Amino acid sequence: MWLTLALVLAAALVVVRRRYLYVTVVGHSMMPTLRDGERVLARRARRVRRGDIVAFVPPAGHSYFPELVHRVKRAVAIAGDTMPPAVAAALGIPAGGRVPSGKLVVLGDNPHSEDSRHYGFVDEATVIAVISRAPAGDLSHR
Repeated sequence: MWLTLALVLAAALVVVRRRYLYVTVVGHSMMPTLRDGERVLARRARRVRRGDIVAFVPPAGHSYFPELVHRVKRAVAIAGDTMPPAVAAALGIPAGGRVPSGKLVVLGDNPHSEDSRHYGFVDEATVIAVISRAPAGDLSHR
């Protein structure tokens, strides 16, 4: 009986670890929603919805923190959406343009964030996880 229970618990733990991970927020780009050093629960996922906070691998050569393997930002536009005006202007893309297939536009909640205004589209395939839960506060855009 105990062996069966231990095996079931071990299997459940493996499933949970494959589906969820903790992500540490580095920097102030997601303030006030997420704070520097905060650990948040994230769900490994490739499907991203507009408004999701995502952890992703940044485009090569664009980083204030080159030693980090991921960034945490909000997906403000997904494939097929109209480009946000601030991002279009920063990248020199005509207003009203659409986000290409397989791409995302990400912005930090802090207006001083390094995000799509600096490095353009993010490949959806580079998304590591979608933030599921922040220990303090909610994840709604403020």
